[in-house]
Amino acid sequence: MTGESYNEVDGFGITETIRTIVFTLRKALDDLPDLGKDMCDAENRYEIAKAKKVFEFKEKGISVTLIKEVCNGSEGVHGELYRKNLAKVLYDSQKAKIKGLEQELSAMQTLYKTEIKGY
Repeated sequence: MTGESYNEVDGFGITETIRTIVFTLRKALDDLPDLGKDMCDAENRYEIAKAKKVFEFKEKGISVTLIKEVCNGSEGVHGELYRKNLAKVLYDSQKAKIKGLEQELSAMQTLYKTEIKGY
């Protein structure tokens, strides 16, 4: 919502607010597949970096029980882990934004129906 209380919004204001929400919702939905792809790409890069490091450590004879901890802290792997986690947070945040916009749109539509149409 634009900061106005529902009681102060006239029919035109409600309609404009609905248009704004729909525009924002469409943009958020359009961006979601790219964020999902980024999340998958980041996961893939992380798994590849981790596998390379595991192979390297096994060749050096490092204990298998320590490999995961050592891998995640090693240069290259840690950066990919960070990017993977960041991509997931961005994706999940976008989904939460979409859910909030859908709820706001529903509220505005209900307000429109009750205030303008008299239902």
